[in-house]
Amino acid sequence: MPGARFSKRVIFGGKLLDVVSSGPVGAPADGVAPLYENGGTDGGVVDSIVGAQGPRDIEEIVAPISSRVRGQVRVYPTTITRRDFQLDAVGRHRWWLIASMARVEVAFKRPDLRTSTGYLDTNSGSEPPEQGFGRWDWSRADLRDKTAILYHAPSRSGKETSLARRIDRPGRIEPFIAPPRITLPHSRIWRIGRGTRREPECWAHIDRTLEDTPLYARSVIRTRLLTREIHLIHERLSLDPFSSVWVQAMLPFRMPRVIR
Repeated sequence: MPGARFSKRVIFGGKLLDVVSSGPVGAPADGVAPLYENGGTDGGVVDSIVGAQGPRDIEEIVAPISSRVRGQVRVYPTTITRRDFQLDAVGRHRWWLIASMARVEVAFKRPDLRTSTGYLDTNSGSEPPEQGFGRWDWSRADLRDKTAILYHAPSRSGKETSLARRIDRPGRIEPFIAPPRITLPHSRIWRIGRGTRREPECWAHIDRTLEDTPLYARSVIRTRLLTREIHLIHERLSLDPFSSVWVQAMLPFRMPRVIR
């Protein structure tokens, strides 16, 4: 019910983060709100959210120029969505957009970062993602009172998952007709392929590349969607190179782990 307060600790980007909500998600007063259970090809609904006790420190050593990243992140969703989505034909891969709209509190000593807006999602599955997919991309756009998402995931089996959804502040999800798909320029350094959807006869171009790595590119794309001029936060994951020897050799440097 509105006003119910609960929190969830999730692993996101390899880090433990606290998700704190005060509704509106229809959560009962004891703090239990609908995690997911399998529910058909379009996804399941949330079944339980577990409690969390305070934030966790993030502390990493970055490469190739050695420096430390220290601080805390807390995510305060405007809403929690109750449905995840199946990405493949047999249900081995699923995606949950936990919070389509959120306020993100960032308290970092190094570097000096500030509070902003954002989202929180998570992928899960019963096999490694590179076994099911060679690539996928997804985009998110802020429509003021709603959020639009586009997900494109061609599987190795030949099935292509294409999602186009709008989510409002109470967490209701509705499909919309996905506009035509177009190809965009590759990322400059690692040549990661990029593509998105935009309304016919409309433009789409990359405003800024935020991350450019051997497996992943994050970009800001300016285009038109659902009759509005928007900025898409676009992510492209390239999984074909993941099993190569040179990428495996780089993983300890890209994702260092500290045994405490």
